[in-house]
Formats: sequence, structure tokens, C-alpha cells
Amino acid sequence: MGLIIEVDGKVHDGIEQRQYDEGRTYELQEFGLKVIRFRNEEVEGNIGFVLETIKKYLIPGPSPEGEGNRGV
Repeated sequence: MGLIIEVDGKVHDGIEQRQYDEGRTYELQEFGLKVIRFRNEEVEGNIGFVLETIKKYLIPGPSPEGEGNRGV
């Protein structure tokens, strides 16, 4: 699965833009892509949170057996 990271500014606050974003996200997911979004303010003010969130999608977590899930 691919990962798309979007950083959204105030232009994404409008109803029409939000609807467009939702439709675009749906279309990308149909291609097997995962879309995660952050606000500009999150990136500027809490980059640690942003990086930890991204990391969760990039580094597999432990399996129920306690071993890493490497997709092998």
C-alpha cells in the first residue's frame, strides 16, 4: 500500500473544498493508497506528533505473537 501525506491550509476549510478532498481521498483509496492529512498548524507547531503519526504507517507494529509484522 502506498502512502500519501497531505498538508492542508485554510483553503481546505470551505465546504466545497472539503467535499472535493473527500472525493479525491476516496478515489486514491480505490487505487490502494492511504491518505493522511495534517493541518499546516500541526506541522508548524507539533512536528513530533506529525512524524510519529507518519511513522505508524511506515513501520509495522508487533504482531499478536509479539514479532514484527514484516509482510513476509
